[in-house]
Amino acid sequence: MKVNPKASRDKNLYVFSHEHHHALVFASRLQKADKTDERTLKRYIHNFWGNYLDDHFSNEEKSFLELLDNAELKDQFLSEHEQICSLVNDITVSKDRITEMALELSDLIKQHVKFEEKKLFPWLQENLSREELDKIGKFLENVKVQADEFEPKFWE
Repeated sequence: MKVNPKASRDKNLYVFSHEHHHALVFASRLQKADKTDERTLKRYIHNFWGNYLDDHFSNEEKSFLELLDNAELKDQFLSEHEQICSLVNDITVSKDRITEMALELSDLIKQHVKFEEKKLFPWLQENLSREELDKIGKFLENVKVQADEFEPKFWE
């Protein structure tokens, strides 16, 4: 059986892919936003952003943004980070439409993870040198990926 090299993730990007799994779990849980009150929903989003997603975005930008010389991919990468960050900020300060915005956030996160896993990371693997990929891995070696803990578990 042949392995598709594009489907294999370079070991230096594993941390990001593992974090993407947790982001997709978060996005899936947001799909059940109507099962809780808006105060709890805001706390959940704020918790995930502060304990996980903000650092994830920062680590991606610090570790490979300067190496990304494909303008189209770079623009989409930065634009989606900005859209997600902006929506999280809007949710934080908003007094209404929280459930609607949480569903929009869920969609944006799923779209962004798909973009990174299917387009951006394959590009990095094909275009960065072994030394550049190893430098990303070294940068990430102390990042601890952990499951998000939050109560109440409104998604169950």
